[in-house]
Amino acid sequence: MASFTFNEIHQQPAMWRKELQALLSAKAEISAFMHKFLTPDTDIVLTGAGTSAFIGDALCPVMRGLWRNVRSVPTTDIVTHAKYLLAAERPLLLVSFAGCGAITKSPDWSLYPLPRTLPPVSGKNLFW
Repeated sequence: MASFTFNEIHQQPAMWRKELQALLSAKAEISAFMHKFLTPDTDIVLTGAGTSAFIGDALCPVMRGLWRNVRSVPTTDIVTHAKYLLAAERPLLLVSFAGCGAITKSPDWSLYPLPRTLPPVSGKNLFW
């Protein structure tokens, strides 16, 4: 177990550089999505379970420089208190971060009555 944790932590810098390059190469596509579906009133919630929640915590301050309505909320809080944390009257973009592999701690969001005006689209590690 200790070697797994060490390897996971050790590979993080390279993984983040790789993911940054992937995001930069998809910048036009991401921008087109954002401009097509999001309004100035859209809430963006970054979420994840366990250590995946830290991704949202890390990205939130940077994203607030680009979008005013950005929050990081752990998945566990949304599952137990969605009606208190997500405004039903506002459009919502929910970005869920999860680890890779066959087991994920992120729920199937289509099973929850989340307020949303955007069509659900799933990616490898994102649901919006």
